[in-house]
Amino acid sequence: MALLLFSRVTSAYMYDVVSTTMVAPSSCAHGCAAWSTIPEAVLDSIWVNTTLATSAGRSCAQPGLLVNTQTYGAWCFCADGSGKYPTAPVRAETDPDHPFDGQTVTMMNTYVASPTYVSFAYTDAPPGETSSEAWMRSTYGQSDAMPLTFHAVAGKVHTYQLFNNWTATAGYDKWLSASSASGDYVHAWGATRADAMEVTLAFATDHGEYTMTNAADGTFISFCTSGCSNGFWIKSGYTALASAMTVKLVPYVVLPPKDYCTPAAGVPEQINLQLAGPDSVVVNWVTFHATPVGDPTVTFGDSKGAGATGTVVKGTSHAYSSPSKDRTYFFHFVILSGLKARGTYFYSVKAGGGSASAEFRFRAPHGSDDSGATTLDVYGDMGVYQWNNMQQLYDDCVAGNAVDGIIHMGDHSYNEGDADERRGDGYMQAFQQTLASCPWVPIVGNHEYYSGEELAKFLNNTVGGRDLPKAMRDAIAAHEAVAAAKSAGALGGAALKASTALGTMLSHGSYLAQGKNADGVQSGTSRYYSLDIGKVHLVALDLNVYYGSDPCGAPCAEAQKQWLAADLAAANANRANVPWIVAMSHYPFYCTGCYSKNAAAQWYVPRTVRTALPAPFFFFFSRALAHTSPPHLDANPQPTLQVCRRRRRVQR
Repeated sequence: MALLLFSRVTSAYMYDVVSTTMVAPSSCAHGCAAWSTIPEAVLDSIWVNTTLATSAGRSCAQPGLLVNTQTYGAWCFCADGSGKYPTAPVRAETDPDHPFDGQTVTMMNTYVASPTYVSFAYTDAPPGETSSEAWMRSTYGQSDAMPLTFHAVAGKVHTYQLFNNWTATAGYDKWLSASSASGDYVHAWGATRADAMEVTLAFATDHGEYTMTNAADGTFISFCTSGCSNGFWIKSGYTALASAMTVKLVPYVVLPPKDYCTPAAGVPEQINLQLAGPDSVVVNWVTFHATPVGDPTVTFGDSKGAGATGTVVKGTSHAYSSPSKDRTYFFHFVILSGLKARGTYFYSVKAGGGSASAEFRFRAPHGSDDSGATTLDVYGDMGVYQWNNMQQLYDDCVAGNAVDGIIHMGDHSYNEGDADERRGDGYMQAFQQTLASCPWVPIVGNHEYYSGEELAKFLNNTVGGRDLPKAMRDAIAAHEAVAAAKSAGALGGAALKASTALGTMLSHGSYLAQGKNADGVQSGTSRYYSLDIGKVHLVALDLNVYYGSDPCGAPCAEAQKQWLAADLAAANANRANVPWIVAMSHYPFYCTGCYSKNAAAQWYVPRTVRTALPAPFFFFFSRALAHTSPPHLDANPQPTLQVCRRRRRVQR
């Protein structure tokens, strides 16, 4: 038997998501524009896969290269009724030494992990410079990018003077020039071409990326992140090629307006599978309705097409209102049990008389009698950003079947409460592409407390654990009563202990999942729980109580400690069948590489608690968060009782 935990650091990136079931924004009178009507150069700057873009029709989408600025889910450009839009002017190339002469482009900074666009500040300025002089920096989205027209410098190959064609505000149509004070910072403040600096382009990659040098002194142009208030101000003076900013020159066109799409009534979305045990998963999804719906069902079987003709299993639903009360969610949970180890299943979901989803495929988990390896992807701190690893998770678990499941170590959507919880919706809409076919284990992190949520995301209809003393249950119940009141069903239904949409889904799914596990001690809460897969007993912990993020404090800490002692005792007694115990938390017990002492639980938890763990092979795999940049570390101290004599730490 082998246990493999993958916590790899690769060139991670977000994939493109096409949401065919979502409805065009109400602000788009003629619906969504076909993606094929958008200039190819623009598509190339916002989509990972432009072939997918051109085949997406008029569907809403989350293009992977733009998720840092379009942060609330699927969107589209608005159609104008004609199906045609202005395209970039095509100019015959007459001077091979100056192929961009006369062209107007925007600059996309590809040097950073998440590309940004170059534009200028109206009032801000780099240190030591005069404000309100259109100083340039690389912090903008595509809609705010400055249009730059290239003018060839005669006799100098690939050298240009650049003019700012910004017309949104009068007085900024000027030439790019270097600072008269420092000689390095760049602004669009030259009154005449004679004031303009000369910029030389050089090919940086085969993907249409360039570096730039200041022709006056031959130094590279890049952006400043230290000694300049971290302003990403554009400046020259860099002598090393490795420091040079790389840019894509995207033809400037006036694009149609864009807006966020909305869910279609009764259509399933945010579909995901939570790992429940050796032979079980919990299927979770969301629908939007104005009135209550009938029973949620999953139709499934072991052959393609079973999503329409297979076995029907019923589940439970909960109603929920967004904080602004502008929409009503229905969360649906169905347990599929008795699955054949590593068997392939096909399924679709449906809520009452609503529409059925498309058919999805997944591979079932396995028990301790399985002789194969148990392989899990472990990661955390993801959210919906261009540098996340959704594509890698999809490749491992869906496209390649290389892993049996994935574990999210906390800090999910940064933050699920933002924009009336639409941030959380967009996160799960995007993640459905992976999680509808790959079971996962969600764990709570400190960001689940932010945006006023205070862990409401993971609290459910429990009072802290059925196996705990009544006094302790009452103390936790009193703390969670506030969340329960906030999350009362929108239509008068029973209250849930999760007061966010995403929180309701994850917490109740976690509760059902851990409650299904017969080999561990049921915690009765999704703050912490355990389950088995193969020969591994997974223990999900919440160490936020020691960090200060969790206002529950002592009652939750004591409850978790007592449950953990009971769970580990039961797991230890079952070592003959399930020999591995792997505990997981967003915060680690130990973190020798953290930048702040309070990023690890040893700063908070008395040593008597840490050394009370009963098993010599008790491993702790966790996600560490420090307070300074770069903030995130993967830590795998093993074993805990030997105080991290052996460890693996990877900078992310």
